[in-house]
Amino acid sequence: WPVATGCFDLEPLESGWTFKRRLHGGALVGTFRIDSGPFVVTLETDRPPKPSVGRQLASAERVVAGGRGIGGPEGFERLRELADSLDAALAASRPPCDSGWVPSNHQVGITGTRVRPDLYVAIGISGSVQHLAGMHRAGCIVAINKDPEAPIFRYAHIGVVGDWAEVVDGILDGLDTGPDRREATA
Repeated sequence: WPVATGCFDLEPLESGWTFKRRLHGGALVGTFRIDSGPFVVTLETDRPPKPSVGRQLASAERVVAGGRGIGGPEGFERLRELADSLDAALAASRPPCDSGWVPSNHQVGITGTRVRPDLYVAIGISGSVQHLAGMHRAGCIVAINKDPEAPIFRYAHIGVVGDWAEVVDGILDGLDTGPDRREATA
């Protein structure tokens, strides 16, 4: 039997069916036709990302991204605080999206959005080839990871080896007490 996997649209014809699926990591959409007989089709369970969200991430000047090293959805709430403080888009590598910690439209990489921000802060991201392909053109890459051998450090302009939560807390404290904030509260 013919098999069509990862389809997101399926339409009957007078004789057969057409279906659509993403190709080349979502860069293209292919429309295919099966004329007759029994066949097997798998459909995506998630809705595809809304184009406007993808464009926002793709065009962001600053991005704060988290990986599996964040440990769970609670960690992404802390990263959202940092992203808001930096006026940055929140992003993730594939494992947190696959685990449901963040929506899939936040994914950066071959199968996600490709970004080219001025600043990319990679937190708890090891640096798989798939993720690096989506963010390697950033102007300045800051990597925070507890593993000094993480591949992300080979591409980072600034690398911090340490517990991500402590480093993020330090950054947020520095932003809260920076010169502009002190003048505003004085």
